[in-house]
Amino acid sequence: MLNLFLYFKILPTFGTFLEDRPGSLQVENAYLQGRIAELDRQLRQTTNELRDFEDDHFRLQATYDIVAQENDDLRAEIGRLRLASQSSQSSLTRLEEESEERPQRKGKGRDTGEASEVR
Repeated sequence: MLNLFLYFKILPTFGTFLEDRPGSLQVENAYLQGRIAELDRQLRQTTNELRDFEDDHFRLQATYDIVAQENDDLRAEIGRLRLASQSSQSSLTRLEEESEERPQRKGKGRDTGEASEVR
């Protein structure tokens, strides 16, 4: 197509020569039809590849959404466990403080003078 453009733009006299030779126009036409067919084939191939990429994208997006939800659930569970652990720790600390505040009792029959320990 570029050759045909150059012939008619640069060499106007050559254009009349081409008109006199219909065989060369047929060759140029056949070349252009072949080129169009090749470009059409490439376009279909690229379209199919794009469709495959879209399918992969949607599959990956769905997987990502599932994993993100699981991740959020696990983070929430970790947060609950941390709160429970902190609550248990503070309860244990309070119990220890309360036991230290209570007067220590001596055990029956013991004359060691040591306090009994709570474990």
